[in-house]
Amino acid sequence: SVSICTELVQGYYFDEDPSGEFPEELIFKVITAMPLIDNQDQMYGYYWNKIAEGFLKKHPNRSIALLDKILSNEGQVSRYGSLEHIAKVADKIVFAHPLESWKIVSKLIVDETNSRYDAIDWLRDTGFEDKSRKGAICYMPVEEIINWVKEDKEKRLWLIEGVLPKTLDEDSGGLLTRSFIEEFCDDQVESSLFVHFHMGGWTGHESAYLSKIRDSARKWISEIQSTKIQLWLGKFIDYLSSRIEVSQIREEREF
Repeated sequence: SVSICTELVQGYYFDEDPSGEFPEELIFKVITAMPLIDNQDQMYGYYWNKIAEGFLKKHPNRSIALLDKILSNEGQVSRYGSLEHIAKVADKIVFAHPLESWKIVSKLIVDETNSRYDAIDWLRDTGFEDKSRKGAICYMPVEEIINWVKEDKEKRLWLIEGVLPKTLDEDSGGLLTRSFIEEFCDDQVESSLFVHFHMGGWTGHESAYLSKIRDSARKWISEIQSTKIQLWLGKFIDYLSSRIEVSQIREEREF
């Protein structure tokens, strides 16, 4: 029924030549119907996206309320399948309202609910090395995130560490990762960050995949002036070199 309703609403109010007029409360109820998706209809996400974008264009003041609904219900946000359309709308809301979005996210990810895990997956980078997708954490305010961790470091440190952008390039979300290393990087954290940076999906040989990461680390160490970050990068490069050597020996034996 949710899918049928969504398709009808999209066709009537938000087709290729929409009138621009629609009942605000009714449309908001449609795009926040629970569950947003629980079916095999691959067109649902597309229709939902058209409605949501048209709705927010006319009523941008409802953006945060919509984001709250999306994130607080289990299974509603993902970067795969039909749900990818919903994730894209959520990303746009965060980009336009970073501080307000972080306030919602920071409360959600410390709650003991299943929806927190969906939100955490949405926050982190996903996809293969050559088709990676930015996590929503890239668009959120760095200073507020760091201060939030400081308020309860024992419980919150691992949450942010697990969603950090796997880069130190500022234009790709690396400012948060840089700040995290500056503030929290000790012996225990630095080793877990090594694993966080190289974990993921790739095609081809593992040694080639790790070599690309090492090339990036070498570029960063030549660009970044921070002594603490340079020390971490130096250890990270040594860690990668060791793993590359092991991978090459294993690959040669397999060949």
